[in-house]
Amino acid sequence: MKKIFWFLFISLLLSPILISAKEKIIINEVMPNPSGSDKNKEWLELYNLGEKEINLFNWQIKNSSRKRYLIKEETKIPSRGYLVISFPGYFIKNKNETLLLLNNKGEKIDYCSFEEALSGFSLIRKEDNSWQWTNKPTPGEKNFSLSIENNFWQNFENNEDKKLKRISFLSLTISLFLSLLSVKLLRRCKV
Repeated sequence: MKKIFWFLFISLLLSPILISAKEKIIINEVMPNPSGSDKNKEWLELYNLGEKEINLFNWQIKNSSRKRYLIKEETKIPSRGYLVISFPGYFIKNKNETLLLLNNKGEKIDYCSFEEALSGFSLIRKEDNSWQWTNKPTPGEKNFSLSIENNFWQNFENNEDKKLKRISFLSLTISLFLSLLSVKLLRRCKV
């Protein structure tokens, strides 16, 4: 009976871990080449697509030069909220740049790439998950004439997202199987 209890306890303990989904934080807008000097004026905007507030403590932004910007303080981004990160010095290259958003485990959550930044323009994520340059930056606000929330996950088709959906489905299946097995074992013990 103790073995069954521990089996049930461990199954229930692990099921939220198995079913948990990737954080729904995206890079929403980037200002790589502000008018004039770039020093201390480059920024990146994150958006939380999820229903829960996310703490970004120890998350990182990594650029193609392998420089890393670490979020060192408790920094929370509310559900459906924005967070603007201003970089010290020079962080974002103006040509052939890729910015990676990494969670506190070092897992890639999102990325943004561009070939050449236009002076004074920001790069915004459009509703269809493509990117567009605009001369109307909107740091901390909804991107100009764009609704990012509409059907974002239906349009977001990259291998990482498909892999996550498969893993989540597999985790749910394993969790259900373990629960059914536990119930069967409990019934046997009662007989």
